Amino acid sequence: GAVHPLATTLIGDLYTLEERGRVQGYMSSVWGISAIVGPLAGALIVQHTSWAWVFWVNLPFGVVSVALVSLYLHEEVAPKKPSIDFAGAGLILVGLVSLMLALTQGAHWGIPAALSLLAFAVVVMWLFVRQERRAPDPIMHLELWGNHLIALANAATLCSGIAMIGIISFLPAFVQGVLGESALVAGFTVGAMSVGWPMASVTTGHLLLRVGTRRLARIGGSTVFIGSLIIALAVDRGPIVAGLGSFGMGAGLGVLNTTFIVAIQTSVGWSQRGVATASNMLMRILGNTLGAAVFGGVLNFALRQDLGAGRVDALPVPEHLRDVLGGAAPAAALHSGLSSGLHIVFWAVLLFALITVAASWLIPDHRIGEGALKEK
Repeated sequence: GAVHPLATTLIGDLYTLEERGRVQGYMSSVWGISAIVGPLAGALIVQHTSWAWVFWVNLPFGVVSVALVSLYLHEEVAPKKPSIDFAGAGLILVGLVSLMLALTQGAHWGIPAALSLLAFAVVVMWLFVRQERRAPDPIMHLELWGNHLIALANAATLCSGIAMIGIISFLPAFVQGVLGESALVAGFTVGAMSVGWPMASVTTGHLLLRVGTRRLARIGGSTVFIGSLIIALAVDRGPIVAGLGSFGMGAGLGVLNTTFIVAIQTSVGWSQRGVATASNMLMRILGNTLGAAVFGGVLNFALRQDLGAGRVDALPVPEHLRDVLGGAAPAAALHSGLSSGLHIVFWAVLLFALITVAASWLIPDHRIGEGALKEK
């Protein structure tokens, strides 16, 4: 949580405006690749070695990163004692945890408990907003949300993060469980997203100064929508079509991520660059978490409606969906129920992609220039 916004903010400090779009494109491509490769690498490590290596493998990367930053990052910052907003940090922690528990555990704890948690989360987040307005050095600068570019970029990032996790989590299940393909084919299908993402990110980085934020945001949002539309309408046609939709979504996400990060960083002063960057990172991570909870609930509900509560309770869905799909071919009823349930998930993904393109289309025209880098 700390490393990602710090690394992205460091690029804004280390590189000139002309270099920044290109380097942020490289950074975005790393995120796109790691989102797919990371879980796969973790599974391989756990399967073939001790689980502890999941953590040990980070040490050499961390040592090299610290050494490079120490050697090449030179800042002229006047030392001063920071005023840490512990109250704000505690409130946002409690609020987000309550929201996550309501979404992920509501089906097990019951509707009254879920509604109580949602109401509690709303109250806590209201207290958080009050605290941030009066804190001398708030952890979230609320005035940033008055900037239309930042507000719309963060909204688009939140919804695209939700759509992204829907494809990553459930497209392989459809390819393997409904289309009857192997786990390898399912992996390559969703892996197409990690091909489109870096290609689009790097290209966007080279085009930012010439094309501008608005046009690229519209291109990225539209591409995310087209990719999700292909999956929603034509995923039954086979893994190649599913992979094409996944590739399109990855390309759109790569364009949006690079465009939004550079635009946000150049729309605020140096002292707010870090918190503005972190707000966009939070929206992406929160979108992934919300998407996993929402789409899992959608699939559970669809299966209950199609198969009946008794049949669904006997099935490990969705927590152990891979175990079900990895065994023998499912029965006809399960196959039909899984197909219809996952189709509903893909249509829900399309809805969030539609919101993404709407927010991207409203992004104001922000011509990135050195003037935007000056302190306000």
